[in-house]
Amino acid sequence: MADPITLGTVAVGGLAWVGAGVVGNSSYQGVVGLARATGNRLGGLFGVPEGDDIARAVRRGQLAALERTIRDYWKVGRPEWQDEPHTRPEMFHEQSLDFCKKAVGRCRDLTLKVNDDLTPYMVAALDGALAARTGTAEAAQDDLATLTEDAVLDELCQHLGGVRLPDGFEDHFRQGSGQYPRFMDAFGAFITREFRDNDGFHSVFIGGKLAAIEGVANDAVTLLASLEHRFGSTLERIDARTDRMESDVVATRAGVEEVLAILKAGGVLSRAEQAGITVEAVRAIAVRLFDEKIADVSLLPSIEKWIDRAQQQLGQQSNEGDAFEAARREAERRFREGCIGEASRPFMEELEREERQEQEHQEERRRKRSRLLEEAIRFDELAFDPSAGVAKLLLLAENESIVGAADLSQWLVDRAKYYRDRGETKGDNAALLFAIAAYRAALEERTRERVPLDWAATQNNLGNALGILGARESGTERLKEAVDAYRAALKEWTRERAPLQWAAAQNNQGNVLRILGQRESGRERLQEAVDAYRAALEEWPRERAPIQWATAQNNLGNALSTLGERESGTERLKEAVTAYRAALEERTRERVPLDWAMTQNNLGTALRDLGERESGTERLKEAVAAYRAALEELTRERVPLDWAATQDNLGNALKTLGERESSTERLEGAAAAYRAALEERTRERVPLQWAATQNNLGNVLSRLGERESGTERLNEAVDAYRVALKERTRERVPLDWAMTQNNLGTALATLGRRESSTERLEEAVAAYCAALEEWTSERVPLQWAGTQNNLGAVLATLGEREIVTARLEEAVAAFRAALEVFTVEEHPLFWKITTDNLNRTSEEIRQRSNDPSNEP
Repeated sequence: MADPITLGTVAVGGLAWVGAGVVGNSSYQGVVGLARATGNRLGGLFGVPEGDDIARAVRRGQLAALERTIRDYWKVGRPEWQDEPHTRPEMFHEQSLDFCKKAVGRCRDLTLKVNDDLTPYMVAALDGALAARTGTAEAAQDDLATLTEDAVLDELCQHLGGVRLPDGFEDHFRQGSGQYPRFMDAFGAFITREFRDNDGFHSVFIGGKLAAIEGVANDAVTLLASLEHRFGSTLERIDARTDRMESDVVATRAGVEEVLAILKAGGVLSRAEQAGITVEAVRAIAVRLFDEKIADVSLLPSIEKWIDRAQQQLGQQSNEGDAFEAARREAERRFREGCIGEASRPFMEELEREERQEQEHQEERRRKRSRLLEEAIRFDELAFDPSAGVAKLLLLAENESIVGAADLSQWLVDRAKYYRDRGETKGDNAALLFAIAAYRAALEERTRERVPLDWAATQNNLGNALGILGARESGTERLKEAVDAYRAALKEWTRERAPLQWAAAQNNQGNVLRILGQRESGRERLQEAVDAYRAALEEWPRERAPIQWATAQNNLGNALSTLGERESGTERLKEAVTAYRAALEERTRERVPLDWAMTQNNLGTALRDLGERESGTERLKEAVAAYRAALEELTRERVPLDWAATQDNLGNALKTLGERESSTERLEGAAAAYRAALEERTRERVPLQWAATQNNLGNVLSRLGERESGTERLNEAVDAYRVALKERTRERVPLDWAMTQNNLGTALATLGRRESSTERLEEAVAAYCAALEEWTSERVPLQWAGTQNNLGAVLATLGEREIVTARLEEAVAAFRAALEVFTVEEHPLFWKITTDNLNRTSEEIRQRSNDPSNEP
């Protein structure tokens, strides 16, 4: 009897979970469209003289508004800002104003292009500033203003490099502060000034460009009146502050010159110069004291004290190293030249360099620790020590600054998926052990109470890893743990709450139940698997989820095929063929080549089982074609264990075909396929699959031995069966153990018929009787009947060598028992073989009873 091996389908892997956030981008796209449309309408203005006036006027307006906003914030935000020295306020203030100054200079240089990235936003903003705010246009203009603000801030941040915007600056920029206007209002005010005072800018619109902007008044006078109405008060406040600033500057200059004259007359400047302090430096500090509103009565003493302090500070030496001293020399140079506001910058630049070096050092240390931990984890894999490995994974996560339950659990799940995928595709059991341990570690963080759906997803993925490993092991403990994990997942993945995930867990649970059912003698687990797959199909209809529907159809076919192997009829096997062919309608080679190949393999198994129960060879040839199709995608390099399983199944079909042909070509092909499978199906990696292939190799060697005159092949077959029984024990896999006992009996019986001794025949009887202890008529009627026939055959051979007919009568009883299942209607081929055996043995008994020489 052939050993039917079905390739277990791969469980549905961990599904990718996507957050529930929805990107609302309709308004954004509308604003972008407005910006692009406006840019297109004004596009003709770029590159021509009057257009250049527009572009540069817009740019100057933007820069003036930005500078005004920065200066205003410095006044209202600086006190709170200074409470956080790590933000380096002076650096932000100086660098951002320096950017505005240089950018304005570029606007004056007519040979330079304006900012091509930012200008379209600013021109579009000009559209918004000029256009009337009526109806739906108002909302679009507000959105456009936000986009323009974003673009301006992005450009500023790019210029500032590592200096971050101070707290509160963005709010001030977008909303203003009290009497100080927001950026967009300041921009509108400066555009109003350009329109009023810049003849080039003004002439563009008088020259017919007014009509290019929707909602704009048809004449310049009306437009200017509208702009002054909207932005006039803002412009007046800005101009008033500018006038006050200019007045303050004039007064400060006069006061400073007066102070310098007094200092010179009193010899203070001469003393300062002797100390290396230039007049420019004294002038600069005098201006600073004026800005700080130092009273006139204390100004001269303050400057004298400052000179004393400066004299003490300048020229100091330290032991801080060359870089520190270089910064000090540069600071003193700037200070002596009067650039007192820039004097501290060399120290800040050196501080930034030191911090960068420290960050680089810390990053290199982190990388080194990660490399050490990764290598340690690899050696834990070699040692099959997942507990030690996961402990190091947690250290690795800490080193990578992965903290918090959500981030840590997701990181562990990602690592577990990496191990599971590697273990599944490469046959690496150590990787699967690490995947299981990592999923369990993730569940310590991803609890049911905190994140029930994520907890369920992790339980499902844990079940997948346990199921893959359990399928390779001889016991059932991992498989039972997998069932527990899936049933835990289903507590939160309910059909009402998460129907697609519920279907996935049902499908995965069915996979493990089917494997468990293959290893147990009853049919209960297999029927549970069928029920689970059919439940999954209720939420995985072909119209909604075609790939998942095909997966469940394939897996349903597997369970039905295994059930069909244990029943005398062919109904379940035909249902399995139908399910596989349905799956192949969606599992096409072009779309999912590996899944297509796997289903081809499974279809081949069901066709082979049907072919074994029929007298023709059509089904068997279809099975061979299906297996060979599968091997086109299930290559040894890509999926070595699946390739080996398909080689094993191909061998089964070729063996059955070869048994029905006179040539041994098919049988030799089967032996070659089994031996190929054993190159990947090693006892260490997959002990039960290795034992199954050893059993199958024994089958074909036994058939070849039956056709040869010698006994070499038969002895090889016996050795293969006995090797298989080292892993196929009665305790682990009782039905498979019985199968190999039956096959061993057949090889021993053939050997015994060629020998004069009856030792081999007696061993064959013992092997068949052992098989019948597990292959009962209730559990597996077809296999029970086959073994009864085989037992009858070897008893008949023994009886032929004995004078008494006791063995022959036992043989007749065995044949008659087999015919209770092998009916002419359901199994005509087996019925004929067994009936012929019964008739021959009965005739032998009748002839002996009529022969007087046989009487004792």
